[in-house]
Amino acid sequence: MRGSVQLSWGFASHRGHVRAANEDAVVCAPPVFAVADGMGGHAGGSIASNVVATSLERLAERADLTAQDILDALTEADEHLRACGDAEPNLNGMGTTVTGVAIVGEGAVEHWLVFNVGDSRVYRFVDHSLEQLTVDHSEVDELIRAGAIDAAGAAKYPRRHVITRSMGAYLPAEVDHWLTPPIVGERLVASSDGLFTELTDERIEALLETAVNAQAAADALVAAALDSGGHDNVSVVVIDVLGVDDEFPDDPNGVDEDTSPRSSLP
Repeated sequence: MRGSVQLSWGFASHRGHVRAANEDAVVCAPPVFAVADGMGGHAGGSIASNVVATSLERLAERADLTAQDILDALTEADEHLRACGDAEPNLNGMGTTVTGVAIVGEGAVEHWLVFNVGDSRVYRFVDHSLEQLTVDHSEVDELIRAGAIDAAGAAKYPRRHVITRSMGAYLPAEVDHWLTPPIVGERLVASSDGLFTELTDERIEALLETAVNAQAAADALVAAALDSGGHDNVSVVVIDVLGVDDEFPDDPNGVDEDTSPRSSLP
């Protein structure tokens, strides 16, 4: 069934105006697209993000890719990072976020698998409207969801950059993952937090609206983040769905489809 979804994509990445190095890693290895934002200093952060990226890149061109393959690759990378931290004291505590999408065969037709660990994000832009698909794993986002602070309070929260989940670090990663059908005309964006800490959702939406293709969108988003301050590394992958050959009929043997972060696998 592979090949029923036609895609185009583009990416851009920059270290920003403040950071000495770019610890982000970008994956554009169809049918897998992802961004990993490394933590733990230049050496550790770069190692962590690239370990996760390499693990996902090994799945490129797989004709039988499943959601479980993605989860297994992330688990393998997570275990490798923690083992490296145990073996090398200077790497202890290194970690990375990861977020992305992949076309996988689940049920009767192909689906997007959306996955996330940390505060990097996946957005969907369709019908002139932007939607954040992932949920940030961060202290400030948990407080917002609990109703303890509002958006204005979040902007001033002193620990707003502290994340509550990561790949590597000290605890096994818990990966949010779920399935959703591809939609012709939708534009998906995977980004590190260097994008949305600089740009409002309204600005991101406007740039996605006017970009003529996926590469132009990625370039415009990164350029705008740099113009707005560029205080962090910023990396963006944009994927456009150009066509879907299959219909999506109701299938009692298929999978549950929604856009709520949760496990959608047995």
